[in-house]
Amino acid sequence: MKRFFLFLLAFFLLFLIFIGIISFNLEFFLNKDFFKRKLTDYIAAVAGIRVDYNRIHINLYQLKVDFEGFRANSEDFEIFFPKGRIRFSKFKLLKKNFYPQELYLKNPYIVLKAPKKKEEKPFEIQEIYQILLKSSPISLSINNGTFAYYFEEGKGFSITNINLFARDKFPQVFFNLNATSSVFSFLDFKGRLNYQSQFFEGSLRVRKLDLSKVNYPDFNLLKKTELDLSTTISLEKDVLNIGFTGSAPCLAFAMHSSPFICGFFQGYFVGGKDSFELKLSPVNMKYPEVIGEISFQKDKSDYLLKAKLEALRIDQIKEIISPYLSKELYNQIFDIVKAGLLENLSLSTSGKTLKELFHPNNLKISAEVKGGEIFLAMLPLYVSNLEGKLFFEKGKLDYQGKALFEDKIFAEVKKLDLNLFDKKETIGLDLDFEGESKAVVNLIKRLAKKEEVFDKIEVSGLIKGSLQVSRDLNNPEIALSLRPINTSLKTAYFKDELIFKKGEIFYKNDKINFQDLGIDYRKSSARGIIGEIDLNHKNFYLKAKFLDIKEDLMVEFLENNQTLKDLLERYKVTFDTLRLKEVFYQGNLEKFRDSKLVDLLTPLFLEGEVDSLSLEIPINNETFSLKSQVLSFSLKSNILNLLESQVFLENSPLTLTGNYYLTEGLLTIIGRGIVSEELLERLNSKYLKNSQFSLKQAPLYLESFNLNYSKNEGLSYRGEHLFENLRIEASLKKGENLILNGKVFSEKNQFSLGISQIGEKLTISYQGTSDFEELSKLFEKSPFEKGKIEGDCKADILISKLFFEESSLSLEKISTQLRRFLAERPLEVRGNLILKDLKIKNRILLSGNFLFTPSTVEGNNLRINFDNSSLWGNLVLSMGEKAFDVEGDLHFENLNLKEKLEKEESKGEGISYQKLLTDLPLNGKINLGIEKVVLPTSHKLEKFKADIVKKENLLHIQIPEIKFCGLNFYAEYESNPEFQYLFADLKPTRGDFLDLFSCLYPEEMPKIIFEGPFKMEGFFYTDGKEALLENSYGKMEVSSDKGYIYRAPLIAKVLGFLSPIDLFKGKIPNLENDLLPYEELNLIGEFRNSSIYVDTFFLSAPGFRMFGNGPISIKDKNLDFTFLVSPFKTVDVFLEHIPFVNEWALGKERMLIYLPLEVIGTYDKPTIVPLHPASIGKGLFRFIFKFFGIQEEFFKKPETFEGFKKPELLKNRNGNTLRR
Repeated sequence: MKRFFLFLLAFFLLFLIFIGIISFNLEFFLNKDFFKRKLTDYIAAVAGIRVDYNRIHINLYQLKVDFEGFRANSEDFEIFFPKGRIRFSKFKLLKKNFYPQELYLKNPYIVLKAPKKKEEKPFEIQEIYQILLKSSPISLSINNGTFAYYFEEGKGFSITNINLFARDKFPQVFFNLNATSSVFSFLDFKGRLNYQSQFFEGSLRVRKLDLSKVNYPDFNLLKKTELDLSTTISLEKDVLNIGFTGSAPCLAFAMHSSPFICGFFQGYFVGGKDSFELKLSPVNMKYPEVIGEISFQKDKSDYLLKAKLEALRIDQIKEIISPYLSKELYNQIFDIVKAGLLENLSLSTSGKTLKELFHPNNLKISAEVKGGEIFLAMLPLYVSNLEGKLFFEKGKLDYQGKALFEDKIFAEVKKLDLNLFDKKETIGLDLDFEGESKAVVNLIKRLAKKEEVFDKIEVSGLIKGSLQVSRDLNNPEIALSLRPINTSLKTAYFKDELIFKKGEIFYKNDKINFQDLGIDYRKSSARGIIGEIDLNHKNFYLKAKFLDIKEDLMVEFLENNQTLKDLLERYKVTFDTLRLKEVFYQGNLEKFRDSKLVDLLTPLFLEGEVDSLSLEIPINNETFSLKSQVLSFSLKSNILNLLESQVFLENSPLTLTGNYYLTEGLLTIIGRGIVSEELLERLNSKYLKNSQFSLKQAPLYLESFNLNYSKNEGLSYRGEHLFENLRIEASLKKGENLILNGKVFSEKNQFSLGISQIGEKLTISYQGTSDFEELSKLFEKSPFEKGKIEGDCKADILISKLFFEESSLSLEKISTQLRRFLAERPLEVRGNLILKDLKIKNRILLSGNFLFTPSTVEGNNLRINFDNSSLWGNLVLSMGEKAFDVEGDLHFENLNLKEKLEKEESKGEGISYQKLLTDLPLNGKINLGIEKVVLPTSHKLEKFKADIVKKENLLHIQIPEIKFCGLNFYAEYESNPEFQYLFADLKPTRGDFLDLFSCLYPEEMPKIIFEGPFKMEGFFYTDGKEALLENSYGKMEVSSDKGYIYRAPLIAKVLGFLSPIDLFKGKIPNLENDLLPYEELNLIGEFRNSSIYVDTFFLSAPGFRMFGNGPISIKDKNLDFTFLVSPFKTVDVFLEHIPFVNEWALGKERMLIYLPLEVIGTYDKPTIVPLHPASIGKGLFRFIFKFFGIQEEFFKKPETFEGFKKPELLKNRNGNTLRR
């Protein structure tokens, strides 16, 4: 094809050459044989094309060339133009465009041949668009032309009588073509091509198109076609769109004996390079009878065919697809599918090739079947009159509808699945049927392939049922249901016929099942029979709902069973009439006749009623009588079951159910009723005597209960009771172990409590809400008076390891006990509890939220009120390997330690609390707050806050705040294996002496009473290894302005030595009879080990001043005080107001002239010695110091704290003043 277009281009160039040399009379040379030969040889050598012509005429004036007998041929084409004309345009020539303006061919003959080898670069339509763009404008006329195309030698087609007119009008080409051919009788093709936008549209009409005459190699699909087509065509962006209508009297395929006769079709074609879609809608064919639509598509890799047809006959389908199937595949399908009509057919198929397109595994078909017939040769089974819905997909045929089996059995097919191409020949069949019983049995024989079994069965009458067949047809799984209608059955296992009145029989997996059968056998009858017979092993079971047994028949049953006879005699069983409502039996048909009676009774199950029953039940050497008018019972596997019946147990009305195991002696009773006070007293004294769970004596309503007794396990009980206004669910099991569980419900109570003792392990569980005001009415003794408990917890206790002898419960041994507890872990609690105002023995009131784990107890919002005291806070206690870990925040209020310690002292216990706290296996931290605490000395602490930290043998207590008698303290204490220390810091405090001394002496009259405002501050430190007060040091300062002295024995003794005249004049009052007002009071003292050293005591009162200092021993109360009393107070006051002179003259004592006194002895019985020599010497030295302005502190050695364990606490606290 490409060479052909190259030739046309060369041809036009050749004539251009002619025009160029026309002035040289080239026409003469071109028509000369010599020059013509040279020219054609040159073209053949250059282009490989043989060219020849008869004559060429050139008209330069009209710019046209006429030629005759032009021939050209090559391997790919052959051309013969008898006559032709080419006209050029001078305008195009001026633009160097040598394409002609007009081309006319008469009777042209063109032959194209398919190339033997694929061209390196295939011809593209874009080249045509480029030629048309360059050659515009141009017109083409062909008159009576012929065109032929050969795919190979002798294989091709030709078109004759071609008349074509084409005219170019930029940028479009308009054309009109008509022709005839052996392929069609007439063709009319017209349209326009826009070669600039590459758009084409046109119409094509073809009559009597016979595609079989195209003679394409290896294409023998069609034998003959006769189609009339009318089409509209468009080509845009390489996409071809064709809409068509047509009619085809016949379409004969080479592989079909009968041609397809088509009446009318309409559709469209859309295609591109890699894909296309052809859709016929509608299609109306006479043969095969097809009315509907067909769609044929191709994408890059697959073909897809879809069809929706109104009807299609299966015999016509056979003929259509038979040429495309192998003989084996054809037989696989149509040996099963015989005939039928498919309506509302929907078909779809796909494949990589056209051959795959019609493979059954690719077909999907759905249709409605009428008059269908199939034959299952493997059974064999003939099914006809199929009328229903058909589905075919991937070689699997599904059917639902009506059918006729073996021409005698009418069926409603719910499901029929056939895998037509599975080598295992699988099937799925589910249907309901009705027909003659003999035909049904014959069908079952073939399906089950157990003819030897069914040969022993003779049946007659009508039968209905259902059938399910699945799996491999060579070994099918069959499920059969039969509903007999007065059907008789005779087998080898019964002498006479069994007449089936009603019910249903099932067969599956070589087993026959019965459902609600009504059978008459001679004069006997049974109703409601269900059962099963295993045809392989001959095992069976039968169950009948109603069966009457006479007395002589019962005697016959028991004749050979002495065990049952002895059992009735043991319990003294008597009755009038026995009526059986249900009977169950299982056994083996082959062993049935030869078995003994005792073996036959073992699988027997009976259910019925007994009238006027009386028997006695022995339990733990006691006998309880039981009577009933009508007692319902059942017997199974030597177990006598009591169905719900009205009985009287020791005159207590009860409704009971239960069972008694005859061989084991196990009794179980379930019931409800009322326990009389007499029977309750008998049970209480027998099983709950001296128990803390003894109930109060009152009628007990049993809403439900369960009682079990056996010789091995003892007694167990469970029930729901109504006791006064409490609803109680209780269970008891008593044998080697004790297990008691209870649930209580009322308006205020809803909880469960469980107590079990198994060996040495005691388990207590609790869940719910308890109100103890109501619960106290349940038991004879209750430790609780009121309050509530809510929660869910469980405690496991090893009794022998938790409860020790009473003597070991002393506080001294508590550390040892706790270590033993950690090692043995006898208590494990899980869950949570909430206590709300729980009052115990009118003394303790508890509240709090507790969370328990096996190793942790967490208490939140705790509150304990006891002896007018309160404790509240949060606490977490965890168990480690060797110690407890505790963290918490606790607060006390109104705590009376005096009463508590007095009680401990009354027991003769001397307790070292420091040692107890240190030795305890306890680690952790507790934040402690105490308000309104009464100390063992009757003193009252207003407020106390402490952070207590314990880690192994280290105990550290930090007290950031203590309020005692109006004084504010900070303190800390620590005890470790090396030493212990205490540090207390009295913060600057203001108050009144009268309140202070009243607080310091809560139980007696203070020996010293002052009244007046004061300021006080100080500190105290002590440490030691064995004892706390081994090394002590501290300091205190007190000052007061304008107050009164009520009682001060030591000061009174000193004042007694003053001038009697001053006393007589009233300047110095007598403290024994009157108050002493003072203007100023100062006290500075130090604590040194076991002594107090008063560094400065200064008192300024009307008429005198007093200064004193000296040590006081705390151990033996000894003192050695020196007092300096000034009789010239006015002079001292005057000198105090002179700057620089006051300190030089007055000194530390603020006195110019004073009287020295020495006080010795004890502070209870002091002795005063006036004018002590040591005082005179001391005064002389002090006068010298004052004269030279030297302070006494200059000669004092600086204070050292060597030997103290915590010297850093005393830093900057020595000297005459505190750090403040």
